[in-house]
Amino acid sequence: MFGGNLKEGHQDIINIQKISASTMSLLLDYMYGGNIIIQEDNVEGILELSDLLQISKLREACVTFLEGQLHPCNCLGIMKFADSFSIASLTEKSKRFMLECFVEVSCHEEFLEMGVKELVEYLSDEQLVVPKEEVVFEAVMRWVRHDIPARKGALKDLLEHVRLPLLDPTYFLEKVEMDGLIQDSKECIPLLHEARKYYILGNEVSSLRSRPRR
Repeated sequence: MFGGNLKEGHQDIINIQKISASTMSLLLDYMYGGNIIIQEDNVEGILELSDLLQISKLREACVTFLEGQLHPCNCLGIMKFADSFSIASLTEKSKRFMLECFVEVSCHEEFLEMGVKELVEYLSDEQLVVPKEEVVFEAVMRWVRHDIPARKGALKDLLEHVRLPLLDPTYFLEKVEMDGLIQDSKECIPLLHEARKYYILGNEVSSLRSRPRR
């Protein structure tokens, strides 16, 4: 900017947009002294500025910090943040964390704010780790009930990726077949029939939904 023939090289004042003074101060300290303390409340601004100014070592330090902050309550947010900066390694680690800690992740607010396409992608992923399929069903119903008017139309698409035949038969009868939202959805009836058939015929019913997860 200053060494080439750009107009900024001839101006007395340069406005750098969307960067806070506090973040710029931290960056200047780093550039002159080589030290910087990355914290939860400043990592986003530092990463954005280091990305803008192409300071790769500082950018990598921010990525390493975020990897260490992965938690069931924030891994989805970190994944979106990584996507916005095209940080493939952090995106992949966040996704793997989510799949392996699905039980805990599904209990937090970020999970409830997820889009339906994103949720389908995780439910259908063969790397999803759960102790029992009931956890997956309950997570789906919790997501739908978070905004019933807007989400009940997606119930069938989501239940297609819940392995209903793997549910305990008593649980299926009491929690699935008796659920009011499911009873009101005619589209879900074939999925219920498939599960019942599996309970009767066992392995003779060939379906992806009857295959155990990790």
